[in-house]
Amino acid sequence: MTTVLLTTGIFGLAMAGLAAGVIFSNKELKGSCGGKGGEDCVCELEKRRACHAADKLQQRQALQG
Repeated sequence: MTTVLLTTGIFGLAMAGLAAGVIFSNKELKGSCGGKGGEDCVCELEKRRACHAADKLQQRQALQG
């Protein structure tokens, strides 16, 4: 029983430390795709490549126009 309580306490301290780090760093959390989700968050490789190509095209058009 002591082992379970000690393990729970250590995990609790670790979670509190991580939470404090997030709070004091003043940065928002990001998912594995780099954002909050939605249309701009593409995890599949082919869709991500197409999205980057579209972004580059828009940047070129903005520079030319």
